[in-house]
Order: sequence, then C-alpha cells, then structure tokens
Amino acid sequence: MTANNRAGSQLTTLAVLNTYIERNGYAPGLDELAELRNMTTGGIRYHMLYLMRQGYILKTGKHWRDVLITEKGASA
Repeated sequence: MTANNRAGSQLTTLAVLNTYIERNGYAPGLDELAELRNMTTGGIRYHMLYLMRQGYILKTGKHWRDVLITEKGASA
C-alpha cells in the first residue's frame, strides 16, 4: 500500500468516525469501528493514532469513545 493509499484509508476511517458520532452522539469503540471498516482492531488503532498525531481527532479521556473531531478533522 502506498503512502497516498494509506492516508486515504485513514481519512476514510475519519469519515466513518464522523458519521458515527453524528448519528449516535458519541464515538464508537475500536471494536465497533473495526467492524464498520472491515479491519482489525490493531489496524484501526494505528489509524486513530495517526489521526491524533495529524490533529484530526482529539482523545479527551482514557477510552477511544472519548474522541472528538477537531476543526481540522471536520474540514478534511
């Protein structure tokens, strides 16, 4: 997978995360997000860490459900 494909896949994860939050009012757990993306939990964790490092999401608590989409993430 090239760097562009990888980044595109991570942005797809961001879009799925955003849609889930809009519909449910809270973020999904890693297991739920992995199921929605048809990926492993480890793969989703990697995506989430990337999205955090890039400033697209902010983890506000101990759990992955404690995630907010930043302004940068909302405009991506």
